[in-house]
Amino acid sequence: TIGARNITACVGNYHCICGNCNTFELARKIEPIIFPSHYHIKINIAGCPNDCNKAHLCDFGIIGVARMTYHPERCIGCGACMGACPVGAIKDAGGVCEIDEGSCIDCGSCAATCPVGAISEA
Repeated sequence: TIGARNITACVGNYHCICGNCNTFELARKIEPIIFPSHYHIKINIAGCPNDCNKAHLCDFGIIGVARMTYHPERCIGCGACMGACPVGAIKDAGGVCEIDEGSCIDCGSCAATCPVGAISEA
């Protein structure tokens, strides 16, 4: 077949607690740019790094991330962020947390659980 496929978007931050972006709004903005088209491309938009609709497997995929800002002076070393991190990117560094930015998937789970706001969305 010839022509672009429909744009697929997960529910994003409209309904999912993990959603980092409004996937519906983004899909509506992209649609008039893509259609009509003679290119057979598949476009998916995922609202978070969980990537439920497999945007990373498409011709053009968008994955919404949450950029974190760490304020070490606020950290009380409670470990809530370490327990919430799904990839283990946060370690205890002598009473305060240390984030391995190379391992972080920017999901935002740490910021959601930090009781003192030591980690916040940028």
